[in-house]
Amino acid sequence: MLSILGDPRPGVGLGADGLGLPDILWCSVDSGLGNGTASTLSPFSIAQYPITHTQFKAFFDASDGYQDDKWWNGLGFGKQLWKNTAEALNAPADNIAWVNAMAFCRWLNSKSEMTASVDTSLPIRRDNYEIRLPTESEWMLAATGNCADYEYPWGANWISTCANSRETALQRSISVGLFPDGAAPCGALDMVGNTWEWCLNDPENAPQLDASGTERRLLCGGSYLDAPNNLQCSSRLRQHTISRNNISSFRIAYAVSLPVA
Repeated sequence: MLSILGDPRPGVGLGADGLGLPDILWCSVDSGLGNGTASTLSPFSIAQYPITHTQFKAFFDASDGYQDDKWWNGLGFGKQLWKNTAEALNAPADNIAWVNAMAFCRWLNSKSEMTASVDTSLPIRRDNYEIRLPTESEWMLAATGNCADYEYPWGANWISTCANSRETALQRSISVGLFPDGAAPCGALDMVGNTWEWCLNDPENAPQLDASGTERRLLCGGSYLDAPNNLQCSSRLRQHTISRNNISSFRIAYAVSLPVA
């Protein structure tokens, strides 16, 4: 119903400036937080929500977006078909292949570089930072806040009201951000449950971040189909970069540039 009525929440749809670009709410991730071993990662920000159906559709519909093959240059596989399976426009974009998530990031990053109004929505601008998929280590740090005892974004123990899981019995993905009690320490929502999220790399199979390779990549966080033991922050799936289904989605990071292509 929230989607049908028009979801007014910031970070869920498009910007109010009329440019037709995704409106992203950024959560700063402090590598010094928590009670774990100090992280060596550079500071970064992560989107509060997964990229929604509306936001990915903006890329799909843009004249210089999905139809422009240049966003897939250098990737091991080219453009993959996208057709969202969830009707709600404020639910996570699904049926997302890793290569299409990469293309979206490249497109949005180019817009942020060219458009001053988009720059103002980013965290402090750094010359060597870009919009991209989070690495597996960055995703984990954002999900746990570097708290060694956090099995879930909210703490050590499972709480059924903190995520859209098998226990909710909804049997589908739902609008982003409807489980505020499940917020990660940085403020990001839906880090576990609802849909799985692509990461930039798989430390086991693609440690060099070679985007031209065809190695499997990681998805993190579990989905509405999963039981609590598969919704821990450490839960992982390894899939081919062209794999896609109704539980594969992604969220973006604003982080140091990496030699991925």
